[in-house]
Amino acid sequence: MYVGRLSADKAVTDLIEALPEVDAHLVIAGRGVKMAALKPRPAGGGGARDGAAAPGHRRRERFLYAPSDIGQLARCLCRVLRSPAESAKMGRASREIALAHDADLTVTQYEQTYRQASGQRLAD
Repeated sequence: MYVGRLSADKAVTDLIEALPEVDAHLVIAGRGVKMAALKPRPAGGGGARDGAAAPGHRRRERFLYAPSDIGQLARCLCRVLRSPAESAKMGRASREIALAHDADLTVTQYEQTYRQASGQRLAD
């Protein structure tokens, strides 16, 4: 599942292109300039490939793949999907990252930045 802003920098189209190589379904929720490009497409291919070959680089509980390297992305996805423990671990780490983007926290940070930039004192 992908939930978030639909823009080119999020590379959601890479996920869609990797699906024929991954035995999984993808649900996308969000809005943005790439919304039209992400309309439902017919399912293609099927079956998962071996995730052990070139699994991608691991950094802070996530896999990194070379931009637009759909095969490498598919191998990374297969590796995570085949391991419930790995999937749960990465899910917990993703939740922690998402919590840092809480709407109230984000608004507060923007207000503080604005006040600092405009020279106003911050309220205690």
